Amino acid sequence: MSKTWNLDTRTRHPIGGPSYPSPRRVRRALAFVIDFGIHLGAAYLVATVGSAGLPPGSPKPIAVPIVTWILVSFVHRTVVQSIYHATLGKWLLGLCVVRPADGRWPTFGVLVRSWILGFVAFILFQDTPTEGKDGFPLVVRRRDVRP
Repeated sequence: MSKTWNLDTRTRHPIGGPSYPSPRRVRRALAFVIDFGIHLGAAYLVATVGSAGLPPGSPKPIAVPIVTWILVSFVHRTVVQSIYHATLGKWLLGLCVVRPADGRWPTFGVLVRSWILGFVAFILFQDTPTEGKDGFPLVVRRRDVRP
C-alpha cells in the first residue's frame, strides 16, 4: 500500500478505514449505470433525431452518436464533477469524489487527466484504472467528507 494514495493526511487514517468507513461498491456500480445511461441516452437521442430527416433505407451516420457520447461523457465527468463534486449518478446515490492524497475536492485538471487516461486505457486495453490509485479520484460517501 502506497501511503501517497491510501492515507488521509488530515487524520492520518487509511482511506477506506475510519475516514471513509462505508462500503461503496454497490452504490458506485449503480451510479455508473445511471451515468452510462445518461451518456448513452444522449447519443441515442442524437442518432434518432439526426436520422429522422434521412430517406428510408439510407445509411445512418454512426460517427455523430459516438462523438456525442464521448462529449457528454467528458462534460459530465469533468465539468459537472468539478463544480458539484459528483456526477448525477453519484449525487443521486450520496457519493462524491475526493483526491486520495489529501481528501480534498479534485481540480478540473485532475478530472480531465483521469478522464483522458481512463478513456485511453479502455480503448487500448479494455481496462479501467483503479479508483484512488495513480492520482485518480476516490469515490466516497458525501456524508463522510469532512470540511
